[in-house]
Formats: sequence, structure tokens, C-alpha cells
Amino acid sequence: MTALAHEQRKSLQTFSIAFEGNKLLDEGPFAQRVAEYIGTQHTEIRLEEQRVIGELNDVLSAFDEPFADASAIAMYFLARETSQQLRVSLSGDGADELFGGYNKHKAFHRVQNMGTWQRKVVSPLLRFSPGQSRESRFSNKLRQIGRMGQLLRYDWPEQYHFLAAMVGMEIPEMLLEQPEPFQLQLPKTVSSLNNFLLLDQLLVLPGDMLKKTDLMSMHHSLEVRTPFLDEDLVHLVNSLPADWKNDGKTGKRILKDAFRSLLPEEVFNRPKHGFEVPLQSWLRTAAIESANPHWTEPSYLTAQGLFQPVAVKEQFRKLHAQTSSTVATTTWAYIVFQHWYDRMKQLIEGNN
Repeated sequence: MTALAHEQRKSLQTFSIAFEGNKLLDEGPFAQRVAEYIGTQHTEIRLEEQRVIGELNDVLSAFDEPFADASAIAMYFLARETSQQLRVSLSGDGADELFGGYNKHKAFHRVQNMGTWQRKVVSPLLRFSPGQSRESRFSNKLRQIGRMGQLLRYDWPEQYHFLAAMVGMEIPEMLLEQPEPFQLQLPKTVSSLNNFLLLDQLLVLPGDMLKKTDLMSMHHSLEVRTPFLDEDLVHLVNSLPADWKNDGKTGKRILKDAFRSLLPEEVFNRPKHGFEVPLQSWLRTAAIESANPHWTEPSYLTAQGLFQPVAVKEQFRKLHAQTSSTVATTTWAYIVFQHWYDRMKQLIEGNN
């Protein structure tokens, strides 16, 4: 998209996030390589831990409702820096949901094309993988292997629930005083990856990806447009065979083939990376410096009547004792909610 935009406007400005001290998640060097290759005026926003933690309350205050996707932290800084130079920008949102770019799409394709005997043999071997963290390439690979083993235990539509959810349903059941059963009506049968992608477009895209971009860009008065979601393009891509998009090994196949000549080869050869943040390392400090002490006090939680005090205390203990992306994601969701709850409570009390 950047390469095509540059054909129309030679003085194109580009912006990207880089993470200090985290090679697994830092895509800064690749973004810089693309910018140099195409010839854009590039701005790299480097996020150091202390900078993020120092402004975390400002990030939390940008939410007008609880929103659990931690990549909104990076989007906050990206939108703020961009808005200082531009009023309108372009985003690549939608490409993964259209062209099957996520690792979950590869996993689903592989499971759909795996024979019964293969499931029976492979599932027990994969299920006990100990990896749960995105803190390193090795631990992240173990995490992916473990999730594949878990995925093999499910059939549709539980497969979609498992792959699309940030955490398993056992987490809210453990934390909440009165957990509500999660109800999501999905088609009982699925013919191919195309059905999976359509659900992502109807659920994940508007409820998470576009919501995140809209929340943070509008907070900084920045308009973000999404060329991949052009109506004609969406209809065309959705009509194409699923294998043209993802064959279980490569995602966004047809998109890569169509535009391979416009970008450096290393961009196409590297593994897929989501727009993720080093959440666990940030939270281990931020949970101490930024979290309100009453969020873990049994008396406050009992009066609030929403969370189980023992489970909340255990959640924060795990944050410092374990290397687990699930624990970090759950803790962040809890902090986001309690920050929002405090603001709404003060607003209501101030108006009475």
C-alpha cells in the first residue's frame, strides 16, 4: 500500500513503532528498510519502557469504554506522533482479515486438512508444550506449538472461539463473581478458511482492529483511512479460493505475488508478526507504579461485587512469577476495566 501510494505522491511520509530492547517484537529495522527502498520520509517512534509507563495513565484515559487489546498502547503513541505532522493518514488494517495473514489462519488451514489419524497421533504430543510467552523467539514458538495441540481438541465452532479469543473462557470464570456464559452464534458447519475469514471481517475487524485504530486516532484528531477495505476489493477477495490466500504455510499469498516487485525481498521472506507490544515486561513495572492500590484490596473488591478477591491477588502474583502471555493479557484487561470504572464512578458522583 505504501509503495502504491508513493507512486501517486513522491513526498510521502511514513510512521512506524519500534520497541527498545525487544528484538522479537521490534519491526523498526524492517520498516526503515522499506522506507529507504521506496523513498519515503520516515519517522520511527521508539517506545522505551519508562516512557510508556510514565504516560500509561494518559493511554488509559483515551478509552471511552473497556478495551482489552494491549496493542492500543502502541497505537496511542503512533497516532499522537503522526497527528503532529498530518491530519489524514493511511492504514493497512483489513489486509490480514481479507487475505488470511494471521498465524491463526495457518493453524486453522492445517487442522482442516489434517486426517483423523494424524490428529490422534499429533494432538497428545503437541498439547503438553510448556511455552506460553512471547518474550523470545524460542518461547513464542513453544507457545504456538502448545496452542496447536489445544486446537486439535476442538471442532467447529469452538475452534473459532479458541483462535479468536485473547484468553480462554476459564479466565473470566475464575476472576468474576458472577460470570456470564459466553454466547456467540456461529454457523454450525464451516466449509473452508473463507468462512473463518468472513467471521473475522464481521467480528474481529470492527470489534478490535478498527476499534483500536479509531479510538486512538480520534483521540489525537487524526483521520485514518483503510484502502484495503474498499468495498469492491472486499467483494473480489472474498470470492477467491481460500488456498490463494493461505495454504497453511504462507499467508496473504496472492497479495505477496501481486506486489513482490514493489518491495525488498526480505519483507516477503520474514515470519508474520502481529502489531504486538512487550506487555509482560511493561506491566511488571507498571502494575506497581500505575495501578491503584485499591484494585487489589479485598474490601474494595467485595464492595464492588464484580471480581473474586483471591483470584485477583493470584493474578498479580502470577504476573511477577510466571512468563505467560495469557497472564499479562488478563492483567492488562483488568487494569483497563478498573481504570475506566474509577473514572465513570467519579463522573457519576460528581454529577450527583
